[in-house]
Amino acid sequence: MSGLKQVWKYYIGDTINDLAYSETGHLGVASDNGRAYIFDETGSAIARGRAYFGIKGVSFSNKRFGFVNESGYVYLFSEDGKVISKGLYIGDKYGMAITMTPDGFIACGTRCGYFDYSGKRIWDVPVKAVENGPSYYQGYWYVADWRLGELLIIRDGKIINKIDYIGEPSSVVVDTAICDGYLVVLTLRQLYLYDISNPEGPNLVWKVKGACSASQVTFDPSCKYIAVAGMGGNRLAIYDIDGNLVLDVKYGDRVTSVAWWGRKIAAGVGVHLIVSVF
Repeated sequence: MSGLKQVWKYYIGDTINDLAYSETGHLGVASDNGRAYIFDETGSAIARGRAYFGIKGVSFSNKRFGFVNESGYVYLFSEDGKVISKGLYIGDKYGMAITMTPDGFIACGTRCGYFDYSGKRIWDVPVKAVENGPSYYQGYWYVADWRLGELLIIRDGKIINKIDYIGEPSSVVVDTAICDGYLVVLTLRQLYLYDISNPEGPNLVWKVKGACSASQVTFDPSCKYIAVAGMGGNRLAIYDIDGNLVLDVKYGDRVTSVAWWGRKIAAGVGVHLIVSVF
């Protein structure tokens, strides 16, 4: 691989906690400066919503971006940056992570709840600490609970299985991602790939060491590659689906978040948003 070629860069001014692409390449950015950003493909900011408290998560589904802030408000925007909801209060126990679906969203923190687009809670599950949006597959939610050291598998508001990482090189479960029947689980020190042909009982395909201090993980749209943000703190690593390291890029600051659309990879690097071509 020849590496990454930067195509644009934007000064955010604070930690970038989360990133999400829409289907057409618009990019949602959740920042600790209390702003929700949406950028078009050229890097122009088409929305800068103000939430005052740090925005911890962003996700996209059904032509909507959803942002959640640490005080427990959810903000909904259309793909082109128009405000749909100025703030649905769901409670600060849910203010760390969000994953949008066609019918609503799951939001997590010290609890995980599923809500419709009006903010009505459908179900609720106690957790210890979730900082990245859960992954969804065929009715199942895969939740990384870093304080428990477990991957929780939830269906219809009930925990139906757990994978315990106690005894592994790191039991801090950081993030998950799903693509084409595969689940990737990131801990502070390792990366795991599972086959989820049986969604209730993931089957381990491989694990690789070296993901020290990593913060987020995502697949590329083709499901052939996996990007890990924060390897060693200031690196962005890319693995192929067989677990081989194919690219390792070192930045001058901590890499906190990553998202992938087409050939474009967006990364939160220190106080900057950097978009590159793979």
